[in-house]
Formats: sequence, C-alpha cells, structure tokens
Amino acid sequence: LELTNLPQKRPTPDCPSLDRLYIAHIRWDWTEQERQHIRSCEYCRFTVGKIKGQLWHPSSAQLWKYVTQGELNEAERLDIRYHLETDKCRRCNFVAEKVLMPLVSVTLRAKPLRKVVPAEAAPKEESPSVRYLLLENISPPLKPKTFPQLTIAASPVPVALSAEGFAGEVQEEVKIEEGVFSAQLKREQRGWVARAEAVDVPSGSKALFLWLTPEGVEKIRSEAEFKPAFRNWFHAEALMASESEQLGEGFFVAALVPPQR
Repeated sequence: LELTNLPQKRPTPDCPSLDRLYIAHIRWDWTEQERQHIRSCEYCRFTVGKIKGQLWHPSSAQLWKYVTQGELNEAERLDIRYHLETDKCRRCNFVAEKVLMPLVSVTLRAKPLRKVVPAEAAPKEESPSVRYLLLENISPPLKPKTFPQLTIAASPVPVALSAEGFAGEVQEEVKIEEGVFSAQLKREQRGWVARAEAVDVPSGSKALFLWLTPEGVEKIRSEAEFKPAFRNWFHAEALMASESEQLGEGFFVAALVPPQR
C-alpha cells in the first residue's frame, strides 16, 4: 500500500498506525475511540480515503468461482483465500456467506448445505476456508461448470444513508457497479428505491437487493424481475423501505440471478 500526496499535517501520537487503518477499514472493526479521532483528524481521514481508493476486492465472477470451486488459476485462488481468511475482508465474506452460498442451493435446487459456522465461532484449528467448500454437500455430485454465472455488486465498505456516518457524512444514495451490471439505492419521494441495470439479461432473470448492517445482519431483502428497457439493456426496480426510514450504516448488495433451469 503506497500513499502519496498526504496533507501537510503530520500524524500525531494519537493517530492509528497505517497498518491499523488498513485492517480496521477492510474488517470494519473500528473502536469508538478511533471513530471519534478520525472524525476530527484531517490526516487520518485523508489516509483512510487513500486506502479506500487502493483497496482490492475480487470480482463477483472470481468470488463465485471460489465459492463453487470453479476454474481459477492458482494465483487468483491464493489471493482470494488470503483476502477472505487473513485480511478477513468483511465485505467479501458477507457477499460469499450471505449472498453466494444461499444462491448455490436455490439455483441448483440441491439438498441443504451443512450449517455455516461463523468464523468467530469456529474451532481455532478449523480453517475458515471450509465454509466455502460446498460441492461435497451436494448429491449427486455436480461439476463446477454446471453452476450458472451470477453477477454481484456490493459497496466496498459500509455506507451511511440518512444517518451520521463514520466521518460525519450523510448520504441519500449509493451506487455500485461491476462491468455492465450496475445498481443504486436512492431515497426518493415514495421511499428508498433500488434499481439495477444490465446488458443481455436472460428472460426470467431477477435482481436481488440486500441491505446488510456492518455486522452482516440482513436488514432488508427485495427482489424484482428484469424487464426490457432500451435495445439490449434491461432494468429492475424495487421499493426497499419507506421514505422516513433511516437505514444507517450498511452494505448495499445487488445480484443478477439467472432463471432456474
């Protein structure tokens, strides 16, 4: 991680180290003392912004292949494993556990997968990677190529909507995208509306919208069918909450779910 163009103000003895800022940012495990400090520290706010801009997350295609044991080269698999297990990226672990893993069963109409043990509750000698080894629980055995491709976009860090955010910021919309798939959650007169757009969507595909708390608790779930919009573009829209609701901090996740075969 390289940081350039830092503000003239230098770090104080109260400033967290660069390593701590990185780890706290990717795991979103800030202490209240750190939150209060960063709200008032120009140097740390700038540093966190630089970290956010340089942070790497695997693509939805890579994460889906990792979860379903699809085709990844060794370097990709090791990078994703390090990202999930060593860095403990909260955002990507939530996407894998709360979105991808349930969709494996739904998409294939398979037998229920074994119960997922949260990382903090798992025995210390058990690697967290066992949570993503799904194929062994499916009968009859299925080849990875039988899994349809999903497209997922998720906010890289929690965002605060109509509430005091991490650094005192207030937002009324959040936009996310991956490739030609994009989605947004926005407060309008009729309420919090989620929209998604994508190209060449198979007939019967749906958009799945989720709002997860920073702790990974599913707060809102909504679905909408994709409909033709313009040429080969398709559009889906769903009302997720009333206009008066404050969603607070959370991750916005949208997934393009192909029709079940």
